[in-house]
Amino acid sequence: MSFLKTVKLEEAEGEIKDSYSLFLGQAGMIPKPMEMFSVNPELFKKKLEMAMYYRSHPTLDNSLL
Repeated sequence: MSFLKTVKLEEAEGEIKDSYSLFLGQAGMIPKPMEMFSVNPELFKKKLEMAMYYRSHPTLDNSLL
């Protein structure tokens, strides 16, 4: 059991809610690592930016994610 309070999908607001919608639309779920990063909204944002960078990179394979 973790003492960190993560943001569940039902409780998400603002930027985290918008980001969760991206995952739901593409993967149909919120990956647990991304949910864990929701503890800190700035860290969550940076992790999402990094994931989107690799996802849209022209020569890197999506399996890196």
